[in-house]
Amino acid sequence: MKDANQGEIQGKSSEVKKENDFSNWKFIKTTYNEETDKFEKEFKDWQEIYELADKAHKEKPNATGYEASEHFEIGNKGFNDFSEGVENALTQDMEGYLLKDAEDLLQDKKKKWVFKFTDGLMLQPGHIVALAGDFYGVIGTPISSEKLYEEDKEIEARFEDAYNTLCKADTKEVVKILKIIAQEHRVVEYARAKGYKPYLAFSAIGNSGNHKFARVSRYSNFAPSLLSSKYMSLAKDNFDHFGDNARKAFRAGLNVARKTLDKRANEKDDKIRGKLYKDAFCQLLFACHFLTDLFAAGHMRTPRRELRAIKGIGATTAGILAKAMHDEENKSSLLVRSGGNRDVRKAYGDKCAFLAEQEPNYKEAIEVVKVVLNQLDEYAEDPESKIEEKDSWDQYIPTPLTQEECEKLTQEEREKLDNKSYHHPLFKVAKGGEVLCRTGSANLPGNYVQLKNPRVYASYLLVTTFFKGKLLKGLTTEEKGQVKDIKKFIKKDGKKAKSINFLKKEVSGLKDEVDDCTIL
Repeated sequence: MKDANQGEIQGKSSEVKKENDFSNWKFIKTTYNEETDKFEKEFKDWQEIYELADKAHKEKPNATGYEASEHFEIGNKGFNDFSEGVENALTQDMEGYLLKDAEDLLQDKKKKWVFKFTDGLMLQPGHIVALAGDFYGVIGTPISSEKLYEEDKEIEARFEDAYNTLCKADTKEVVKILKIIAQEHRVVEYARAKGYKPYLAFSAIGNSGNHKFARVSRYSNFAPSLLSSKYMSLAKDNFDHFGDNARKAFRAGLNVARKTLDKRANEKDDKIRGKLYKDAFCQLLFACHFLTDLFAAGHMRTPRRELRAIKGIGATTAGILAKAMHDEENKSSLLVRSGGNRDVRKAYGDKCAFLAEQEPNYKEAIEVVKVVLNQLDEYAEDPESKIEEKDSWDQYIPTPLTQEECEKLTQEEREKLDNKSYHHPLFKVAKGGEVLCRTGSANLPGNYVQLKNPRVYASYLLVTTFFKGKLLKGLTTEEKGQVKDIKKFIKKDGKKAKSINFLKKEVSGLKDEVDDCTIL
């Protein structure tokens, strides 16, 4: 089967690179006709391209962090590793419930923790990590800000406001979202069990997951489009998921969790102490979403906030530009230093957390979740201790290598990294704060020029990546067959999916008062 989604751009490339002006280009859409066994070319002039791109400007989602199922698994595994040896404290002091021997519930057949969260809802640690930021937050008010310096209490107040949107969330809405995440996770697990590359599961799912998330989070049933949803609105200003802004958001959550434990230290009532203990850990898990985003390549260098700050640029155009760089670096990977010994490794991004090549980075993400949970537990035991004064968790965050550092790698190191070279970023920020755009290939040294026409360039990126870069493009015939098999599973799973409301008799280790809770 030949690739049915090929495309090319023709035009005066030298002029385009200098001026970011694509009005003289023509797009050739090449479609494979199975009946004639030939490729058929369809020429589109710029006006048609712009109309298509304008439509996509309104529909294209913004860049997000790890997929929900990836956040879910990282959060759960990190918490499970942390819980070793402190199970009694978690169950007695935190009102945590350890589920065992529930085969239908335990996909990995290992222990799972759940916490009584709100309005009869029981959430696993991974659920809190997955829901934070992408699904629950204050629309139009990110936790981080563009200010270089601001009072801790200001950013911490914004974190608390964001966290409280989950605490006060409609239970039915949360359940619907978690059902979609659970289905996504089952699809990924199916692909992994069959020995397929995990990202093929996301190729099979396509954009339907985003559409479902947007549909269940619409402001009302009468909303005219999926854009009128909390999910899409949060994506428009998702600065908290990138670079230093993600660090700020996590640090604010860590400080809020500590202050919750400070309140606990002064509380005499055991029941209130238990609730505050649980609240502190749930707040930290919420913050861990932003921490783990920093392990995805597309979130390390993308100047998300700086792109939005370009004069005259709209939120959607800025989102498309950010997504282009985000997707490029997620797919191609970056050379990074990470871990206590700062080993050089390749880091991929969203949809790739479960790749064998990504395993060291994936394990490091789980480890950092365990580390910060342990440190919070130590703080609970000794509030006078000066834990985290120097942000020791930051040493686990992958740091992209500079071009100079890449050039200094030894031949042995290069061979271990499959001769991966320095990846020149699509956008970079000059000393004065101006955003510059790459003119050449990502793997070759090139010039950077001022981004003069961001909306036109965003339209060009949509044509060359969004329309041309279909989900199946670049896959081998074998991989396309695997995607078809996964799609069959999705269809079958949708029909046979069991209810995820469990009765007490199906799980052990639950207390009487949670008989009617929804466990996801």
